[in-house]
Amino acid sequence: MTSRKVATIAAAGVLALGTVMFTACGGGAASAPETVSNAANPVEVAVDNNRPDPAAPTGSADDAKKAALDRTGGGEVMSVEAEEDGWDVDIIKGGSEYTIELDGALNVVGEESEQLQIVEGPDGEQATKAALDAAGGGELISLEMDDEGYDADIIKGDEEISIELDSSFNVIGEERETLQR
Repeated sequence: MTSRKVATIAAAGVLALGTVMFTACGGGAASAPETVSNAANPVEVAVDNNRPDPAAPTGSADDAKKAALDRTGGGEVMSVEAEEDGWDVDIIKGGSEYTIELDGALNVVGEESEQLQIVEGPDGEQATKAALDAAGGGELISLEMDDEGYDADIIKGDEEISIELDSSFNVIGEERETLQR
């Protein structure tokens, strides 16, 4: 075989392979199997560009909630977020906050938990009252002491409210976030 024939066959194979790769990666709309051949070895490749992404979330937010609550054994769902490759569900149960990560098929692929703190005693009571007054009521889910004073997290309806208090129980910061339940 001459070098010119070898180069022609090799170029045809590269061109055919490039076409299949381009089509398989979404570059073309192939609905029927394509045959790629280099004269000696024909290869049939089926490409379906209409199939769903296997990593994309399936089911509904309610399905994700149920799967996460099954994992934690109950609790209160604080948020459910659809991610590119699954779901993130935040749950509060028994003084802990859980983040449950689910893949696209609603299988648990990650879990984090954090013990929520509540400062007790007279200072804790005064900080709780000041934070709840600033938020306009709600349910205190955590109250922590730091170098500047106190950080309180409160749930009120579909809102999570973070209140920062100085050491004299004056409000020095507030953030409100709508929960995606």
